[in-house]
Amino acid sequence: MAKKDYKNYKLISFICVIGALVGVVFAIMDMINGVQAANIEGILYRLLGIVFSIVVLFQCLKPDDPIPYHWFLFIIFGILIAIFANLVGGIVVIIGGLVALIDVL
Repeated sequence: MAKKDYKNYKLISFICVIGALVGVVFAIMDMINGVQAANIEGILYRLLGIVFSIVVLFQCLKPDDPIPYHWFLFIIFGILIAIFANLVGGIVVIIGGLVALIDVL
């Protein structure tokens, strides 16, 4: 599905961008704390969280160019952000994916 196929694509993009930004900010803050505590595993997890959050940002800001704008991908990346970056950011992205799913149905 393309961005134009969703009626509420502005709302979906807004929710997912906010969730991805929260994921990036909290992952960076946790990574800084991990560097101070010399926790390599935590730093690697937070780097993965930052990567998944940036992928969601690209997915919302440049739909269908690098990554398809699809509700299933929002939910998958939301789960990955919740695991690797921050629970709050992941849940917000999942909510955006659920809004997109409801929009399709």
